[in-house]
Amino acid sequence: MKRFGTIDVLVNNANYEADRQLFLDQDIGELDKALHTGVYAHWHLMKLCYPYMKGKSSSIINFTSGTYQVGLEMYASYAADKGAIRALTMVVAREWGVDGIRVNTISPIAITDTIVDKLSPEYSEWVKGMMKDNAMQRVGDPYSDIAPVLVFLASEESRWITGQNINVDGGQRETIHV
Repeated sequence: MKRFGTIDVLVNNANYEADRQLFLDQDIGELDKALHTGVYAHWHLMKLCYPYMKGKSSSIINFTSGTYQVGLEMYASYAADKGAIRALTMVVAREWGVDGIRVNTISPIAITDTIVDKLSPEYSEWVKGMMKDNAMQRVGDPYSDIAPVLVFLASEESRWITGQNINVDGGQRETIHV
């Protein structure tokens, strides 16, 4: 606010992804970390920004994931958080639409070399393979595949879109049917 005098767009992209574990092996601490990093942060930031966004055409874009949509095994805490973000987004979209605030989620699948390089070799190969299991048969790029959707949702061109989720995933097998 100090620098620009307004807030027109809020992008909530924080998340915590626990190590892949079966639900019975994940403790409540993993869920707490996921919820506090994800849905709680989204909750607080949306409330903080509301006074500066209301009464004009504004946009909130919350990141979620196809993981919650399909129940991907070994991601219980992550999927629970992303599902909560989606539900919160739908409620806030209905409540704040009258104030000119659009609230949507995107469910992207993209990866950078930096992320892949931080993963163990066996997990890295699994991730790359899973991310190519889409209609376009390639891994998504954050800059060229995801960013344009964010720009669109932030722009006036999306003025009639609120409460929606956009799967930006190259036609991932699981989410193409959701």
